[in-house]
Amino acid sequence: MKYAIIALLLIVLVSGCIQTTFNTNVETNINTNSTQITDNTTTEPIVEEPEELIANVELSDYNYIPTELTVKVGTTVIWTNVDTTFHTVSSANLKRTSGILQPGESWNYTFDTLGKLNYYCAIHFEKGAIIVTE
Repeated sequence: MKYAIIALLLIVLVSGCIQTTFNTNVETNINTNSTQITDNTTTEPIVEEPEELIANVELSDYNYIPTELTVKVGTTVIWTNVDTTFHTVSSANLKRTSGILQPGESWNYTFDTLGKLNYYCAIHFEKGAIIVTE
């Protein structure tokens, strides 16, 4: 009987579908030569953290790469200036804009509404777009 309980506990432990805490008490009574096993097992579901949504756009050779990008609501887009000159990320529909990005600088924006955002460089007028979906 003792081995059957141990085998059952090992099967539950190996299943891996849920997080299980085992608290088994074994008491042996010397006078009656009997063993009593008390099983206090608790089970909690495993909760996964939501994946952080990040996308990247490079400013290079007077272009946004990619020129058009589709992302989900909640995605943070990071624009990085890998060019040798200054650029901006500007749009009348953004709550804030990048200002001037010097070579090597980055700027990010988190998209919280559905739709298409057209943006441009206020210095060189290259264009890009972010399409936000559910």
